[in-house]
Amino acid sequence: MFLLLYIFSALAMVINAKKEYVAIFEKKCTGNLMKIHTENECTKVAIQGGFGHSSPVTDPEAPKGCYYHEDGFYFNNIETDTDCSAVYQCFCFIETFGIGDYHDVYVLTRDAYLKAEKILRMETPRYQSARDAYVAAAATYTKSLYERH
Repeated sequence: MFLLLYIFSALAMVINAKKEYVAIFEKKCTGNLMKIHTENECTKVAIQGGFGHSSPVTDPEAPKGCYYHEDGFYFNNIETDTDCSAVYQCFCFIETFGIGDYHDVYVLTRDAYLKAEKILRMETPRYQSARDAYVAAAATYTKSLYERH
């Protein structure tokens, strides 16, 4: 039992790129918990948990996907109705991100906005004058149409 708790605690906080792997003990990977779809990814989880690899299986009694059972990690390729449990501990992932992932995009977008704002502020008086002249001309023309009759 200690080994299983160790594996769970070690893998629950493993972050691989933008994925956090989590062991679940009931039902299936649902909602924000996504199923591991490849044997290679299951092997990554196994290695990070201190095991050498995951073994591919086609077991109708085990849950589909990546799971830990008794002495190792397995990747079941077939669809089954078996839920995750204390016996078949499924591994799912949650996609995570940090604010740093979006920092560069934010800075570029903000800088472009501030540059455009500065240009607009510099050009506004010139366009404002042109707009005012147009409005005055249109008003004068409209007035002249009514004064003819």
